[in-house]
Amino acid sequence: MDYTAVRTLLTGDETCNSIISGHLVDGDAKRTKVLAVVSHQNQAALFVLESSGIPGNSNSHLSLDQTLPIRKQFQCSLRRAKSPSNLLDMDTVVDITADSGKQLVFELPSTTEMAQFLSVLQKAVFHSQKSDAQASFSWLDKYHGSQSSERRVDPPVGNLLDLDMPGTAPPPLTDTPLAFFAGQSGTATVGPSNVMATVSEEHTAGQWPWSEITARLPGGQTPVAGPTLPGSGTTGSGQALTLPAKKSIIADRLLDGSSTLCSGTISSGGDGAYVKYTVPQKPKQRRRDSSFVSLELKKRELEYTEVKPHKIFCGTWNVNGKPVTEGLHDWLGADADPPDIYAVGFQELDLSAEALLLNDSSREDEWQRQVELALHKRGKYYKLRSMRLVGMFLIVCAHEKLKHFITDVQAVAQGTGILGLMGNKGGVSIRFNLHNTSICFVNSHLAAHIEEVERRNQDYNDICNKVQFINSQSILEHDIVVWMGDLNYRLVPTGQRPESKLKEMAQMGMFEELLQHDQLIQQVKCHSVFQGFSEGAINFKPTYKYDPGTDNWDSSEKARPPAWCDRILWKVSAGSIVDLQGYRCHPSLKLSDHKPVSARFDVGIKVVDKTQRAVVLSDVHQRLDKIENETKPVVSLNTLDVVYKDVKFGDVQTEELIVRNTGQSHVDFAFKPRPELDSVCKKWLLLKPVNGFIAPGKQQRISLSVYVDFESLPHLNEGTETLEDILVFHVEGGADSFITVRGNFLPTCFGMPLSKMVKMHRFVRELPVPVAKLIELDDHGSSESDVEQLPSLSIPKEVWMLTDYLYNHGLETEGLFTERGLRHELGILIEMLDTGIGHLACSVHTAAEALLLLLEALPEPVIPVSFHQKCMECCNNYTLCKQLLMRLPIEHRNLFKYIAAFLRELLTHTEMNKLDSKTLATVFGSMCLRSPGDPTGKSIGRRQQQQMTKKKAAFFYNFLINEYDD
Repeated sequence: MDYTAVRTLLTGDETCNSIISGHLVDGDAKRTKVLAVVSHQNQAALFVLESSGIPGNSNSHLSLDQTLPIRKQFQCSLRRAKSPSNLLDMDTVVDITADSGKQLVFELPSTTEMAQFLSVLQKAVFHSQKSDAQASFSWLDKYHGSQSSERRVDPPVGNLLDLDMPGTAPPPLTDTPLAFFAGQSGTATVGPSNVMATVSEEHTAGQWPWSEITARLPGGQTPVAGPTLPGSGTTGSGQALTLPAKKSIIADRLLDGSSTLCSGTISSGGDGAYVKYTVPQKPKQRRRDSSFVSLELKKRELEYTEVKPHKIFCGTWNVNGKPVTEGLHDWLGADADPPDIYAVGFQELDLSAEALLLNDSSREDEWQRQVELALHKRGKYYKLRSMRLVGMFLIVCAHEKLKHFITDVQAVAQGTGILGLMGNKGGVSIRFNLHNTSICFVNSHLAAHIEEVERRNQDYNDICNKVQFINSQSILEHDIVVWMGDLNYRLVPTGQRPESKLKEMAQMGMFEELLQHDQLIQQVKCHSVFQGFSEGAINFKPTYKYDPGTDNWDSSEKARPPAWCDRILWKVSAGSIVDLQGYRCHPSLKLSDHKPVSARFDVGIKVVDKTQRAVVLSDVHQRLDKIENETKPVVSLNTLDVVYKDVKFGDVQTEELIVRNTGQSHVDFAFKPRPELDSVCKKWLLLKPVNGFIAPGKQQRISLSVYVDFESLPHLNEGTETLEDILVFHVEGGADSFITVRGNFLPTCFGMPLSKMVKMHRFVRELPVPVAKLIELDDHGSSESDVEQLPSLSIPKEVWMLTDYLYNHGLETEGLFTERGLRHELGILIEMLDTGIGHLACSVHTAAEALLLLLEALPEPVIPVSFHQKCMECCNNYTLCKQLLMRLPIEHRNLFKYIAAFLRELLTHTEMNKLDSKTLATVFGSMCLRSPGDPTGKSIGRRQQQQMTKKKAAFFYNFLINEYDD
């Protein structure tokens, strides 16, 4: 999007730092908006604008809708798009809470522009945490109620967010080097202290045509010690400082390799100095060196960083849904030395139905207060970030001395419950940079029960693969990763060592012998989970399962054997340092059936020496210049035709593109969108990475993964879209390559309309005609098939097969429709439903998940979207609900009645399956009712979503507690 249209609105000394077009979600309605992060001196605000033209067109006329000051109370959270292995992909949803308490929900397209915008917004939010919560934003007064202005205002130099983009400039800095950007001029305030900088020789004459730097003081004062530059002498107020030929200005504050540093030493009096500068636009080719610069700086990190020790405390506790009844000091604050960082994870914080079904809990504040009260008394801490998903809660606190050295704080939650509806299992993660070291904490709660090892492994891998932060960084792509939680791996009894013997061994402290039965250790040895992670020696009793309030092993009827369910593991990248100082259990805290665990680490944090970094950076730039001047980038690709074999729904196929740098220059590459597309590829294709850097003689492996989500599924089923795409592989400064991607999609019953499913007496892959022909064939016309001559089924046969299987094998199974099945079983089951080959033989949880998936995949839900609003209005009136149901198309009404009747039968076995009508109403209400225009029903604000979920559940609940028939 062009910045010009936004800048015409700015009437003062404000800078537009980033903009994006998206949708404001208000209930079921979506309105196109333009969001802009605007800064003024050291403050920033979010501008929400209306566009009266074509979105994205630079000629669009914008008017201001509202402004939101970014103060301490301003909050921004997002729900990330899921990974290809998840069949419920969606756009990124950003939840905004203003300091006034006002809540807004925006839906943004998942593009690189979105990632940049969110990065800028997060920087503004981070800066606001250091400011006065009551700070005046009087500069916004002139915009309140204003319409668009036609006056163009040149952007000022001072910029809170320090971005390298046209029309913006770096922020005022104090006692640090001042960064400038190419192609800009203006006035920046510096001081009142000295600003130190360096100058280095440029090896190529004329390569960097920097012109002049002028220094002056207010009121015509003369600098205390005039700025000096090699070859230019000393100046007084208002006199020009001319850089000698063949001198370059070297970057100190680096985002993408294009920043430059003002050379010389500028001293001032007490009121501050002003620097007027003119920096000509640098050569275009120079913009492509960011990957090279970043990689080279990373390789030479030891030359400009010093590793300094910091202390980290990590703790995990499954509190079994209990309220706070005891202090946490014995767990969190009992060590002699105060930690620098705390990361504390809880599981089962709240076991109520509201927490499970609506992700709403009042317990979060209670436990957070107790954590803050128990932190070490010799340290002064502030909350860096917290994140909760149902009963999983992670809070990270940092010592106040680190406040100015922690950047890029992000949090992501990932549920692993069935179809993403149930977040009772999964993980929450918080990442940040401390100095030059990236750290990620993960708190997870994996699948329960001793026999569910495969599901625990599946949960771990789902969290690893699906969690992505704004910059597309995954959990494992950090310098330090600490993973904690109730991992639920158990001790497996054997014939020689039954459960009673395991308890006896635990009581006697025979830990080494017991650990031979530990499932986690066994799975790590099998390379199934936690590859590359470390764990400390376990010298404490198993942390599960106790009678709450005691140190006695489980005396209930189930008498579960003891286990080390609660664990803390860590992983470090090459060159990072983590030393475990203690790995302990804290048995004095007794309120739960678990005991809390803690780990203390001494970690090496890489602290940057800015002066030495500038020297290294100078050398990197000189080497880069030499390479760029001598050679052009040349690559070879292993193929220009990527072919996938038969592609099935729910299956992810990955092919590899290998790009070799066969030239002498480094290569910056990126996939570029074709003119007719907004993205680099179609929705069913995922490229990773989409851009990058390849050193001479090296190669880059790029994965191309094809998967079919709910959005693409109906079009592929009906043949209106095919698995064909053309990728544009762009090499900066070199030639583009065009890569053909193609595959054969196999039709599936998933994603088919009900009106077509009820016409299929055969399985979808047995049909002699395409799916789209099922309705088009007249009653007597085609000799190709007798499909159209048969009467329609009352319900799809696939639904009947799944419910019949559950009726015969799962009526008394605990956790039905709330626990996930096994992924490999689900793939086999989908294939059987599509081909009719084989027979149903899977866990009942897999069959239940397949039934929900079948309903979720319907292009038109069981209750058509045209009836959605009426259902919400009459949800508490059974008579009106029945009347509305009579108006549904016959195939939709029959399916709804059938599902409700099956669930009523399930509820007659609640003593065994532990199901209740409210849980089933919530799950199936969300499946059968979807908001218009939103195939997932999740693109609204949290409170609105909770209210909508309650209404959907209330509508469905009527038919679970009442017999219904026409």
